[in-house]
This record gives sequence, C-alpha cells and structure tokens, in this order.
Amino acid sequence: MASHAWIALEAIDPKANVFRRYILDVSEDLFGHWIVTRQWGRIGSSSQRVATSFASKEDSERFVRMLLQRRRTAPKRIGVPYKLTAQSTDADTLLQY
Repeated sequence: MASHAWIALEAIDPKANVFRRYILDVSEDLFGHWIVTRQWGRIGSSSQRVATSFASKEDSERFVRMLLQRRRTAPKRIGVPYKLTAQSTDADTLLQY
C-alpha cells in the first residue's frame, strides 16, 4: 500500500431511492501507524466518518479487505452495486482487494 491512498464509491438507483457514497482513505502517520478512515452517507447530506488506527500495515490491509468485501455484497443488501467514482493515483493497491 502507498503511504496515502483513497477511493470513492457510489451506489445510485433513483427508482429505489438509493443515493449512497462511501469513501475509504488509507494513510501512514508520522509515527508509522496506519490510519484507515471511512466516510459514508447519503449523497447530498452530511456523512459519518470513522478513523481506525493500526500498528502494522498488514492489519490495516486486512481491515481494508473486509471493508471492500462488505461493499461487494451491496447488491444483496441494498439492491444496488457500488461503483468506483474517483480514486487517488496511489489507489491501485487498494483496488486489488
């Protein structure tokens, strides 16, 4: 993983009234800890944000895999898949999960 990468995903279906955004940001702080920040909510409204710190890169990668796997189950849960809408130049490693 790069020292800073992010991706933005959206699930949109006007017929089902689904307008969701999910942003995942991974960065390394000055002390060598890995911070995974996730932000989610309805598009056009204020969103929720949670940051989780990990002592190792491997732990943060495991967490990112879990989060992205959950987004992949969106069609079953909400009836609409998430699609990639934006990414940082270093986000390719995030998308491999």
